[in-house]
Amino acid sequence: MEQVIRSALGRFAKPAAPSKSALVIVDMNNDRKGILPNRGCLETGIHRVVEVISAARRMCIPVLLVTLPEYPYIMQELLEAAGPSPRTMVKIYRSCFLDPEFAEIINQFAIGTLILGGTKRNKCVLATAEHALQCGFKIMTSDEILFHGLEDDSHTIAHDEQGFYQKRTEFYETSRELISAMGRL
Repeated sequence: MEQVIRSALGRFAKPAAPSKSALVIVDMNNDRKGILPNRGCLETGIHRVVEVISAARRMCIPVLLVTLPEYPYIMQELLEAAGPSPRTMVKIYRSCFLDPEFAEIINQFAIGTLILGGTKRNKCVLATAEHALQCGFKIMTSDEILFHGLEDDSHTIAHDEQGFYQKRTEFYETSRELISAMGRL
């Protein structure tokens, strides 16, 4: 598996300047039963993701909505916020970085910063963030756009509770702070 990861990560061009960014929302499918927000109710969490997507569009930041083959339907609110022709991708692995289509999209836009959110902050979002950092990308995120899954176990939650996002990314407590920072890119 290590060789597969090394090969996949080798597909990415050297990250561009941090000012070139893309918003990547991972695994926010329409099966709402498996999603737990970190703060408040689920609808409030979804609304915050919609606000971040809408802000990204206003700032001409590309938006990519990523999901899994077993749950290919992205939440309607997110699709609508992403605009008339939303860029979507179905990934095969936990990390978006292991999918060749993701590499094509990121390289096409010459991205240097990934604004990252979604479900499975301890699994899929975390794996994507770790690979992004290995490839030299800057990561921005907010606690309000990162969600847990119902089946998250204590080991994966413990990894997250050690402060991965706070220590290794440009981390914002609120989505409003994140949107403000996006405007300064």
